[in-house]
Parts: sequence; C-alpha cells; structure tokens
Amino acid sequence: MTLANGQRLAYVEAGDPEGPALLLIHGYTDSSRVWSTMVPRLLRYRLIMLDLRGHGASGTPPCCYAVADLAYDAYLLLEVLGIEKAYVVGYSLGSIVAQQMAATYPHEVEGIALLASTGQAALSAESELYQAIEARSTALSEDAEFLDGWMEPEVDPIYGRHARAEAAAVPLHVWKAVLDELIGFNAARHARRVEQPVLLISASDDALFDQPHRSSLQAAYPDATHVLLDNAGHNFPMRMPERTAALIDNWMRSVRRSTAP
Repeated sequence: MTLANGQRLAYVEAGDPEGPALLLIHGYTDSSRVWSTMVPRLLRYRLIMLDLRGHGASGTPPCCYAVADLAYDAYLLLEVLGIEKAYVVGYSLGSIVAQQMAATYPHEVEGIALLASTGQAALSAESELYQAIEARSTALSEDAEFLDGWMEPEVDPIYGRHARAEAAAVPLHVWKAVLDELIGFNAARHARRVEQPVLLISASDDALFDQPHRSSLQAAYPDATHVLLDNAGHNFPMRMPERTAALIDNWMRSVRRSTAP
C-alpha cells in the first residue's frame, strides 16, 4: 500500500485477525520471508510482516534510509491497518527499528522483542561489511561471490534460494544508504525512554553482534527478559524457527498475563 508519506510498502498478513497484533520487522537486505517458517507457530496472533523500504517488494526510493524513516513507515502501516497497539519483533536491523519505534511511539508499541540485536553502534566505517559494499560500483547478482559469505546456509534450501535472490535484488543504492545511516549509530540511544516490556534473544556465536554488543544491550535494558541461545549464530530465527517462535510466544503470554486488568 501507499502510506501517508508517499512510501510504497509491501506487507504480508497472517494469523488470527482478532488476536493481539504482532509486527515483525526483518533485517538488512532481508524481507518478510524471514518469518515464513515461524508463521505456523504464531497463528494465535495477528501477524503483520512488512518489507522495509528498499527491501523485498517495497519501493526503492533514492532516499531516505535513516532508522527514524524506517520506524515511521512501520508506524504509518499500523495506522492504515487500523491497529492502535502492537507488539514489535525486530531481527538485526529490524531490532534497531523496533527500539526506535518503542521510544518514538510509546502509545502504539506495547512491547518489543529484539532478536540478534545491539545496544551500541551497529557498524563502523572500518568494518569489512561496510568496506566491501562501499567499494562496489555495480549491483549484486545472485551468483556474486560476496553473497557466499553474506548468506549463511539455511535449514531449508528453498528458503535460502529465495533469500539469496531477494538480497541480490536490493538495489546497490539501498545497500549503501542503509549502511551509511548505521555508521556510528547508537542503537539504544533512546533506551531510557522505553518503558514497555523488552525481550532480548541473543546468540552465543553471533559474529556480527558479539559479546560487547550483547553486553551493551543488557546494560541499556537491565529489566529485560534475556535469553542466550547456545551454539547459534546471527541467523538463528531462520535456523531455529521453532525455538525462536516459542520464546516469543511464551514472552507474549507472560507479558499479557502480567498486564491484564
């Protein structure tokens, strides 16, 4: 649909239309497909799975890709769908957007679940990822060697094939614009304003957001429920959908019980 700010945003809806609203936000160069293997395990909720601007089937404008822009898109999507309150689940880049949403739209966001997240700067200009993308002058193809290292092998090879094609389809200006906005960006800079319940799910072997990132996240949200998955990497939502969905579901049930009148 076309939002009030003119952005064209794609989304997938599933689950119980009368259930608690659960907005799911994917990671960098991913799409709503990230959540596909979790959907059968979360059908008691009204699931809204968007494609961030520049990703999936959404529009790819020449600008702007700041975290605040992505959060505003998500807020406008909820508004158009008539959803007054929602829990927000964010993975990687999506978890940074979720933090922004909780701080900026406290009356619309009932709680946030942060998967493979960070509480500090997500990226530096010296990082291998930034340097590799900054050096590119042509769009990525599906057989690009860069994607061999970027895309971890997935449990479902069909999912992996689609995910690789979608990552390659992200325009180069989007790859670069998002990274530019993340350089030195303090993901949890508004944590003091987040009063909603928070769930942190981290992975012991996350090569992108390792121990210092996890420690910064726990320090930013000291009252959060924190789960550390052993022998898991950054892409655990796709590799461990049953476990991840169960953690989200259990947290949602617990939060809703504790806040019930």
